[in-house]
Amino acid sequence: MQTEISRLASQLDQCCGVNDVRFSRSLLRKVYALIASGHDLSPLTGRLVKLLSSQDILSKKVACLYVSRCRQSEEVGLLAVNCLLKDTADPNPIYRGLALNTLFSIPAVMEQAVPRLVVGLEDASAYVRRAAVSCTLSLNQCHANIIDELDLADKLYAMIRDQDPIVVVQCLHALDEILRAEGGIAINKKISAYLLKQLPLFSNWDAIAVFGYLKKYQPKTEEEALMFVNALDPYLTSNSIAVQLSAFELFVHATHSLSHLQIEGITQVWSKLSTSLGFCEHEMTWTVLEWVEKYAQVYPSIFRPHSAKFFAWFSDPPALKVKKMKILKCLVHESNLLEICNELLGFCNDRNDDVRRCALQLVASLANKHNDARKVLITELLPLLNVANEALVTDVLGALCSLNFDKSEDSNKVLDSIVKRKWTCASAEFKCNLIDVVSTHGLRFEPSVYILEDYIENIKDEEASVKQHLLTATLRLFFARPCQVQDLLGIVFDALCQDDNPFLQSQSRCYYELMLHSPDVLKDIITS
Repeated sequence: MQTEISRLASQLDQCCGVNDVRFSRSLLRKVYALIASGHDLSPLTGRLVKLLSSQDILSKKVACLYVSRCRQSEEVGLLAVNCLLKDTADPNPIYRGLALNTLFSIPAVMEQAVPRLVVGLEDASAYVRRAAVSCTLSLNQCHANIIDELDLADKLYAMIRDQDPIVVVQCLHALDEILRAEGGIAINKKISAYLLKQLPLFSNWDAIAVFGYLKKYQPKTEEEALMFVNALDPYLTSNSIAVQLSAFELFVHATHSLSHLQIEGITQVWSKLSTSLGFCEHEMTWTVLEWVEKYAQVYPSIFRPHSAKFFAWFSDPPALKVKKMKILKCLVHESNLLEICNELLGFCNDRNDDVRRCALQLVASLANKHNDARKVLITELLPLLNVANEALVTDVLGALCSLNFDKSEDSNKVLDSIVKRKWTCASAEFKCNLIDVVSTHGLRFEPSVYILEDYIENIKDEEASVKQHLLTATLRLFFARPCQVQDLLGIVFDALCQDDNPFLQSQSRCYYELMLHSPDVLKDIITS
């Protein structure tokens, strides 16, 4: 590396006296690559700083980059300051802006450059004004007192009316940072009215930033709110989803007391989003779905006619599938109940655990509210108990356990399917779910006792969670059919009152004492 540095040093000396543009560009490209990769070029400091006086823009930019990278070196700052200060008065606005940016990247020379910053804020070139505004942030980080002494915050407020839209946005950013201790930039009626009027001049991303700052002002009257509505109307149907959603957030903020306008706004935004939902990238689709989920819960009638747009694609990531299924649950109506149920049931045997569990939970929730959904659910889920996938069977049992059966034939149908099969699944989660199904739906079902018997025989070898579920389930069955379950309950109490787990031991002994002295209290606890 030392050899390379020495070669570059001699070439830089040669470059200063040669007018070969191709040679100079090749050399500067090498220097730039070394600077960007973080190599120590301190032996070349003098030669690189000397390039600041060059009239070649590329040479000057490379030199400024090096000086900026050496911002912590006072020596480099002192070597460069005079040339940079001179460039702030150069007729070329690119040189003036470049010099300002470089000067305010070096803490050691910032104070010397403050007068040039003040002049730069009033420069005729928009490029220089942009550089000067961004430099106020650097000055605020190192010398916040100077901002106050020179009233630069007031100057930036005045520059919000600048003719260049980029300068306006930079002023908003700078003021929000400088005044952070006071809650950020203060937006009043005049500023908000001016920014709304200037919205067509901003690029999409600048407009999004302006929308964020306009939310700092709350319209006081309906007339002011309508001023916001009229200004935002074109942006609610923008081709940019980011602009649409940002504009709508401001729309909601401005019309918080005018609910009828909010419904119109949601309808307007959705009319555009609905056409692009199936064609945008996954990340953007997620953003749209987040927005839909928020308002589908409050205004489902707006989205219900387009419920098919929330049917998941096979290629969708698991998170998107889950999000779409949750939205579908909000849109359920008698007119689309079976259609949505069938869509959810299609994911009940999905390979992804999160997707499968979400589908099962949602379809079980629908089944508890709609009889038609319950019939479909039982018909579709019971065959899944016969598959070889233990995780799937476990989740299906969990869904069946959460059902509220109004008719005994429904619960008997489920329990018949469970009793007929010889279970070999070994996971604690599966056993807990199976025991829960029995204790929830099998209180009056004769064979349900036999399922518990199989696990109670080996209760000492089971995990703590299974033991706890067995204790609760056996007590529930005992209060429903005491004669049949009495012996089983004795085995459970005998095993768990001597268990190594202190929590299980104390819980079992507590239940045992309540059984002896206050059985009615225990019944209320268990069946509540």
